[in-house]
Amino acid sequence: MSPRAWLPAALIWLLAAAWPAVGAAADITVQADNARLAQHTRQSVAQLAPRLAQWTGASPRRIVVSVIADNDAFARRMEQLGAPAWADGLALPLRGEIVIKSPALLGGAEQFDHVLAHELMHLHLAPAMGGRRLPLWLEEGLAMILSGETAWGRAPTMAGGVLADQLPPLGALAEGFPAEEGAAALAYAQSYYFVSWFLNNHGDAALRQVLAGLAHGLEPSAAFMVACGRSLAGLEKQFRQDMAERFSWLALLTAGGTLWALFSLLAGAGLVWRRRRQKARRQGMDESHWRALHGPGGRCWPPPEPRADVLGEAGQNASRPPGGGVDDQAL
Repeated sequence: MSPRAWLPAALIWLLAAAWPAVGAAADITVQADNARLAQHTRQSVAQLAPRLAQWTGASPRRIVVSVIADNDAFARRMEQLGAPAWADGLALPLRGEIVIKSPALLGGAEQFDHVLAHELMHLHLAPAMGGRRLPLWLEEGLAMILSGETAWGRAPTMAGGVLADQLPPLGALAEGFPAEEGAAALAYAQSYYFVSWFLNNHGDAALRQVLAGLAHGLEPSAAFMVACGRSLAGLEKQFRQDMAERFSWLALLTAGGTLWALFSLLAGAGLVWRRRRQKARRQGMDESHWRALHGPGGRCWPPPEPRADVLGEAGQNASRPPGGGVDDQAL
C-alpha cells in the first residue's frame, strides 16, 4: 500500500482519537415563573444533556435556561438579543444560556422538549469545536436531527425548492441563513435533508470524523474528504441528484396545476395528525397538574399556531449576523 493510500485513514484515526472526551456534567440553572415549570425544564435538561454530551464528546460548564411564559415579554427579549420575531428559542453558547418559550406558548411539552434539545445541541457543539464555528447548515442540520425532529413538516418546502431549482449552494448557507422567513424555511429544510442524507449514506462515524476534522482546523471540503473520501462539492452534487429523483414524481402533478394543492393537503394532514395526538395526550392527563405547571391562568397544552414548515417544527433559528451582532447566538 502506498503512503498516499494509507495517509487519509491514518489522519481519520488521529482526528477521531483527538475528539474531546466528555467532561463533567454541567451545572443547571432554570429561571421560570413557577416551581413546577422549573422542575419540568430541569428534568428535561438532565435527560437530554447526557445524550448530547455523549454524541458531541463535550459538555458546557453551565446551562442556564430562561423559560418565558408571556409572548410580549419573549418578543422583547428576542429583540434585545437581535433574534427574529418568529424565533421560539435562542442559544447563547459563549454564555451557556438558553432563552425559550414556555410549553404553553409552544403547544405542549413535546414541542418544548424538541426546541430545548435543539438549543442544547448548540451549547454542546461549542466546546466540542474548541471555539471554531461549524458551517451554519451543518450545525443547524445536526441540531434538528439530534433533537429528534422529523422530515414530515419539511417535505413540502424541500419539494418546492427542488422542483423549482431554488436550492442555494451550501456555501451560501455557511455563515448565515436568509432573513426572509420563506427562504429561511428552505435553508433549514435543505440543511436537515443534507445532514440526514449524509448519515444515511456514510454513517454516524463519518459525520463524527467530519466534526473532528473541522474542530482541528480543516476546511469543510477537506474534512469531508478525510471522513468519506469525497469532496463536499461532490457530495452536494450527488445530494442534489438524489433529491431530484426523490421528489421527481411530484413534477407530474405540476402540469395539472395540482402541486400546491397537494402541498396544502400534506400540510393540513400533518396539522390534523398533530392536533389529534395532542388531544389524545390531553385526555390522558390530569388537567389540574398542567394548569399548576403553567401557573394561574396558563393554558393547558393548546394546539400550536400554524407555522411555516421547518419553522413550525424547529422555528428557533435565525441568520448569523455577518461580522458583528450577537456573535455567540445560535438559534
